[in-house]
Amino acid sequence: MNGILELEDNSQTDVSNRHRLEITKDQAKITGSLCIGCAILSVLFALLSSTFFSLAIFPYFVFLLLSAAFGVGAYGEIKAIGSGLTSSIFQLLSVVLFILAFLSIPGKTGYTLGLFFGLIETVIPIMLMVLALISKKVAPAKAIVPLAVPISLVVSYPLITTVGFLPGALVLPLSWAMVGLAAYRGRS
Repeated sequence: MNGILELEDNSQTDVSNRHRLEITKDQAKITGSLCIGCAILSVLFALLSSTFFSLAIFPYFVFLLLSAAFGVGAYGEIKAIGSGLTSSIFQLLSVVLFILAFLSIPGKTGYTLGLFFGLIETVIPIMLMVLALISKKVAPAKAIVPLAVPISLVVSYPLITTVGFLPGALVLPLSWAMVGLAAYRGRS
């Protein structure tokens, strides 16, 4: 009798664990989709700011930062960065940087937005990659996907200074969309 009760209890635990894993996958897919959607909106506002009116540059930065925030969140939801003190400190640092960057957007011509934006575009993706490689929970090819963001930053600034705002502005949201797509596809 005890064996039957134990077997039934184990099967309920397995169903509960499987259900929890499916919810996490669904959350990662939703957050990855939000990342991709915000990146697309950021591209649209970049196109609007270059063709019709320059006021669209403000929503461009807002949706670019939202895309980055959802990308980091989605990457964390697939458990690529593992758990522990290091990843908790990284997540806290990310939240603080995103809040400071959002608060500095209204004064977007200042030094502060460039500083926080540069940290978000370089430090956070590099830390995502390092934590994903340390955790060994995703394939190495998927772990280096966040490295596309600092590479796109290096490519976009010369484009902005030589060709104009639009070509450089289009590169950054697309790199965050790649991070969102990697999270959308899951850990495998």
